[in-house]
Order: sequence, then structure tokens, then C-alpha cells
Amino acid sequence: MSQIIQVTLVHTNDLHCQLERWPYTAAVVRSELARAEAAGRHALYLDAGDFSEMSNPVCYGTRGEVTTRLLAALGCSAMTPGNNEIMRTHRDTMTALAARSPFPWLCANLRDLEGRQLPGLRDWTILPVGPLKLGIVGATDPYTVTYSYLGIGGLHPYDEIRRSAAEVRAAGADLVLLLSHLGHGPDQELAELGLGVDLVVGGHSHTVVPEPVTVNGVPIAQAGGLGEYVGVLDLTVDLESARISTCQGRLVPVDPDRVIPDPAALHVIDEMTRAAEAEMDGLITTLPTPLPHDGLGESPLCTLAAEAARRRAGAEIGFMVGAGAVQGLPAGPLLRRHLLEAMPAFFVVARLELTGRTLQTILEQSQDPAIYGGRSGAGGQRPYGIPIGRVFTVGLTYRVDAGRVLDLRINGEPVDPDRVYTAGGPSLMGFAEAGYPSFADVTIAHRFMPELMREVLETALREGA
Repeated sequence: MSQIIQVTLVHTNDLHCQLERWPYTAAVVRSELARAEAAGRHALYLDAGDFSEMSNPVCYGTRGEVTTRLLAALGCSAMTPGNNEIMRTHRDTMTALAARSPFPWLCANLRDLEGRQLPGLRDWTILPVGPLKLGIVGATDPYTVTYSYLGIGGLHPYDEIRRSAAEVRAAGADLVLLLSHLGHGPDQELAELGLGVDLVVGGHSHTVVPEPVTVNGVPIAQAGGLGEYVGVLDLTVDLESARISTCQGRLVPVDPDRVIPDPAALHVIDEMTRAAEAEMDGLITTLPTPLPHDGLGESPLCTLAAEAARRRAGAEIGFMVGAGAVQGLPAGPLLRRHLLEAMPAFFVVARLELTGRTLQTILEQSQDPAIYGGRSGAGGQRPYGIPIGRVFTVGLTYRVDAGRVLDLRINGEPVDPDRVYTAGGPSLMGFAEAGYPSFADVTIAHRFMPELMREVLETALREGA
């Protein structure tokens, strides 16, 4: 006679440290876990990555510690790191968080550049769920080139999922669940390929999947993003055949007006906020004069950031775009929190290369409201939805006549249209999707990851720039 067990998986993804909403989301997670257990079901809570968000001052001030603490407070059984956990902190910070986490961080397709497993991360784990041995494999979007600057190698996820699924099954798992931060499209593709997984709980694409999509017999779930929904999967598992007999899924909306916030989440947020405030109240310098900012007009703040980027990159000129700041800085004591509030953008510093011709074209596009008024946010850059703004520069001079850039000079010398010049600036300037068509002709020679424009400016200010 077959042995049937009932399992409920509660899942979240792409929370991006929405701390105002999180206590309500956490309350729904806890309620769904309690509902399942009251019904005699075995219940687990899983997260599919990108809980972190370093533009959030608490997350930034605790270097992501708030992420682990909040998930642990709900008894999270496992998570896979998203690109925000990986890219937005130093590699050693991320692996240290994973190493001291009370629940496993799973990722089969990340290694160091010598091919060794990253400290604190595991490819897979086996969790006992009553008599069921549930194998869980993790995988994340590898961002191969970008991660290499952090000393991380991104392997092809499908190959590693296939390998890890076979390994965990050989180790005794009855079922294999993939905890994926690859996106809903890749999740469907890997299910079609038949990589040895029985179920996918996904993230990364912020896709609202009201009920599981089944591809090649593999149910695939995802709960949108930003804590607006909590995903619930109710499984009936036949242990004898080691198969999922039924899989019913739903998304539970999180309505703050109808939910009592979770006390444990509130406590952790309060504790972590105090810790972050102590960190963010650190004095950087005292500004003798204000640094105003108008991303569509003039910005001494962005100009100073461009100079800091030029120095960091050891380049001839420096760049910054208006979206790199949202407000100026007054004269007087400058705390780290003030700089974060003024410059919340996730702009990584890069050494850029571009011809004189491309430089002139970019500067002329910076005179066009149809271009500099376009919205920011391409490629996951923060903040979303504000004008990309003008390009602010140091190390060169020019004049503008009817939208044309004339008498363009670097260090007093006329710019050679065919010569390649070096610049320090945000890495987004290597992508046309960021708003300027001629950014497509800019080469990113090196990314100084994980250094942000804001952090490079902070260092320059501390050193008396």
C-alpha cells in the first residue's frame, strides 16, 4: 500500500528588502505555515533570492545581515542567493553571511575563479519532511562577466542543475526541488529539458504565477516580487513511487490593511535599524559649501563624483549621469546616511574607453531633452523611473552652440575623433539601454566591483577631495 504524505511549501522571492511591507508579508507566511500544520501537513518555508537591497539604509548599514535575520525569524528552511545578495556586497561579506546563516544558502552554479565551491554555499541539501527526504538544489543567474570582477565564476546553470539533481538523488532524496533565481522563462526551459528535478520554486523575473505552470510534468511556481504575494504549494506525495501525485498552488495577496504585522519581524527590523543607524551616523567630513544637484541642469555633486571616479579609474576624464543623485548636500557635517539619501543609486564604478567621436556624440546627446529626460532603471539599476539626466564631466572643456559641442578639449588639447580616451564613471555608460544611444559605443575596460560611485565619492571626501 502506498504511503501518502501531505506537504505544504510556502515561498517568497525578490523581496528587495521592502521593510515597510515585510512585517505584513511575514505575517502571511507564518499564517500559512500554521494553517498547514493545523491541517496535519508538513510545512516548509523557502526563499528564492533577492531579499537584499543595498539602496535600503538598513540593509546597507548591516551589510545584508537584516536579510538573514528576518528569514531566520520565520524558520526559513533554505534559500538561493539572488544577484542582489551576490553583486551588492563584497564576495567575502556574502559568503560570511551564508556561513553563519542558520539555514542553508544553496547555489550549484557559482564557484571561485579556480573552480572551488564558495565558502558557506552548498550545491544542494536534503531536508527531512516527515518520512520524505526532500532534496533541494539551488541555482542563480550566473552573470558570468560581472561576477568575475568579484572573484566569482558563474557556471552554466542547466549543466550544474543536472549534476546536482543526480547527486542529491543518489544521496537518498525522494524528490528534488529546484530553488531557482533564474527567471520564469529559464525555469520553463530547464523543465522542458528534463534535468532531473520534480518541482521548481522560482524568482528573479518578478513573475506573478497565480497557480503553478506545469512543463514536461514539472510544476513551476513564482510569487511575483516585493512581498506583494506569498506563494503556497500544497503537495500530495506518494513515497512508494517517489512522485508528486497532486500539486495545487496559489498566491496569497498581502494587504497591510487586513493583516496584523508579525511581531518577530518588527523586533528584528527595530534591532537591525538601530545597528544600521549607528553605522550610518558615521561622520565623513564637513562640507564648507553646499553641493547642489539638478540632474537636468547643474550638479556640483555629480561633478565631484565624476572627479572621484576619474581618480579611482586612473583615467583622463570623469563621468557621472544625473540619475546618480536625487538631491544635493547642504554645507556642514556630512554623515554616511546623508550621502546615501542623496545618492541611493547602484552605479558601479568602471574604467571606460571611448573614441573622441563617441565622446562628442554623448555630450551632444546630453543637450537633448528627449534623451536626458528618459527614465532610468535599465539593467536593474537603482533608482527606477527618474530621468537619466545629463552627463556631467571633469577633465575636459567645450562650448555648446545650438546643441552642437564645439572646441572640445582634454587637458587643453583638441580631442582627436579617432583616438581612444579613458574615463572613470558608472558602468551603465557601457549600455545603450541606460538611455543614451551612444553608450553602446563605450567599452567597459574594468569594473571596480563592488565599489559604488557613492562609496568612491565617500572615500574621496574623507581624503579631503
